[in-house]
Amino acid sequence: MLAMNRRAFIQSTGVAVTTGLLGPRFLHAQSKPVKVLTEDELIRGAKKEGKLVGFGASSIEDIQPLIDAFKKAYPFVDAEYTEVSGSKGRERMRLEHQRGERRVDFFESDTLNFGLLVPTGMFAPAIREVPNVREIPKEYVDDLSIAFYIDDYGMAYNTKLVKEDEAPRTYRDLLKPRFKGRKLAIDVDPGGSKTTMWFALLTNPAVTSNPPLNVDFFRELAKQDVFTQEGHSLLTKMLGSGEFHVLVNNTRGSVLRQVKKKAPIVFRPPDDMVSLYVGRLAIINEAPHPFAARLFVNWFLTPEASSILAKKRDSRVAHPKAHQGFEINPKARLINDSPLLAKVYSEINRQWKEIWKL
Repeated sequence: MLAMNRRAFIQSTGVAVTTGLLGPRFLHAQSKPVKVLTEDELIRGAKKEGKLVGFGASSIEDIQPLIDAFKKAYPFVDAEYTEVSGSKGRERMRLEHQRGERRVDFFESDTLNFGLLVPTGMFAPAIREVPNVREIPKEYVDDLSIAFYIDDYGMAYNTKLVKEDEAPRTYRDLLKPRFKGRKLAIDVDPGGSKTTMWFALLTNPAVTSNPPLNVDFFRELAKQDVFTQEGHSLLTKMLGSGEFHVLVNNTRGSVLRQVKKKAPIVFRPPDDMVSLYVGRLAIINEAPHPFAARLFVNWFLTPEASSILAKKRDSRVAHPKAHQGFEINPKARLINDSPLLAKVYSEINRQWKEIWKL
């Protein structure tokens, strides 16, 4: 199965596709059970390969502690990670796959980017082959990927510029006159996954029943003379330095990382929509180091590794025994249906670019 591509996998197993809580469910036919490899088998294979290459949307700052801890646990694997974030990273992965370049072993990104790349056959149906996947709640796992972290998504404001009783509590509060005139900022990232999923959740009835807002709300928001920029990390730092009052769209983790650096900012989940952003981890089909890739995923699913990630990102993570960055708000809505996101992506992205004149 290590070298089997997705088409051959589907033909040989008869895959059914449906939708679960955290993502697309790829169900094996009963006649083709998955062979779970032992850790000893993974170690023997990884020793022969001696190398591991990962690409992903997470920052090097977030992932490097995990790479370092993995190398300490398995010093015979020379592991490296390259940050390839957002839509540019997705297209880089697509082009390299189309050219037949096979230099990456694992890829981590969000639900949207993952869904847009699934049709390429890029991902190996290998997640259930690693033994530690049995310790993860089933709603986090499908044959092609695992939902390895969840971030809370909402607004943030600078406490030196906005009093607590004047801070926006709903997205509609952003239309009030006091927030007009470059006091708001928004990450417009055209084609960006966080932005696209958030916009889809808030406005698209095909994605979420009874969406709290609509496209016209964002057209009105644009009239507030909003500062537009790409990049959550950069915008969060700018918020902390007082370049604007409120950042309209951001993750809790991005805010808390700056709070640890003494930035005077606060994360505010809006009352009218709390949304969750999910990251996924997958093994590349025909990876040059397939055993090392599986060994890394297996180690990634330990309480130790999950806790490192949770503390670094201030996120929820897959392993139930790991430290958790926050408690999920019961009002939160989760969008993690990769096929649906891929289907509506073009229209959502067109609307977004039209509103912000991108």
